[in-house]
Amino acid sequence: MGNIQRVPLAERLALKAEESRASLPEAFYRIVRKSVAYLRDSGLFDGALKVGDSLPSFRLRNASGLFLDSDDLLAKGPLVISFFRGDWCRFCAETLLALAEIDEEVRALGATQVAITPDLPEITAETVRNMSLPFEVLSDEKSAFGLRCGISYPLPNDLAEAYHAIHFINRHGSSEFFLPIPAVFIADQNGIVRLSYIEPDYQKRLEPARILEIVEGLRD
Repeated sequence: MGNIQRVPLAERLALKAEESRASLPEAFYRIVRKSVAYLRDSGLFDGALKVGDSLPSFRLRNASGLFLDSDDLLAKGPLVISFFRGDWCRFCAETLLALAEIDEEVRALGATQVAITPDLPEITAETVRNMSLPFEVLSDEKSAFGLRCGISYPLPNDLAEAYHAIHFINRHGSSEFFLPIPAVFIADQNGIVRLSYIEPDYQKRLEPARILEIVEGLRD
């Protein structure tokens, strides 16, 4: 499994960052990058899940509108949870594709991975279909689970305006504008967090190779 050669996700995201810088209006770009500095210094995520914590339980709807329970998923083996903002984010979309590339290896190691977003099931259904994702994409309505994990935050007013957050109502089903920062948690079969990755910069993500490394280390 470790012999598969892939372009590192960091390199792929660096290209997306160049695209973003070239395509976005200067004023918009300044606001969103300013928000990264704010989030990094805010202390909002000081209480995020850490290694050794128990993963909060969840019951979230998948792209078909069916509820999936964390206890049922953990009964199968370790659980990999990746939070993303939505497929409208080019960095999230590229990361989802990278996660799809390792899904077969994750399954072969006895683990399950899911991706979690504030988007409603009717939106995630389009994401799964358009990107041919092989894993479950779950809807964290009103970011309730993300808040319990300590990685979701209310959009500052200037950022909400820049993102035209009013459109999120159609995606999130709520006027409470919360988004998750990039985060990955890997829990062992007992529900204990064995990897906690939180990153306030939306342009940075955990390398999929690190996910495989941790999951392989959890094998009996």
